[in-house]
Amino acid sequence: MIPLRDANPSGGTPVVNHAIILGCVLAFFLELLLGPNLHYFFIAYGLVPIRYTNLQVAAHFSPWEQALPFFTFMFLHGGWLHLIGNLWVLHIFGDNVESALGH
Repeated sequence: MIPLRDANPSGGTPVVNHAIILGCVLAFFLELLLGPNLHYFFIAYGLVPIRYTNLQVAAHFSPWEQALPFFTFMFLHGGWLHLIGNLWVLHIFGDNVESALGH
């Protein structure tokens, strides 16, 4: 049951949806370039629970570094299939969500 399209037409070009897709692709290519440093990238920008549940670990991060992953985690993907699957669904259904939210 892989969705190929939706039946709901959206009004206009989904600019925000396309920007999110582009951001995800760029972040994924950055992940590919990092090689062995990818682990540190995921610790810095991924939503890692120990950063918020362990006070000793949390003390190593500033308030900004604690807040940033709540935005950046959504651009990180674990592999090609993860990226393609998420972006496929976002491409199909994201325009309707963007249209419903007023853009």
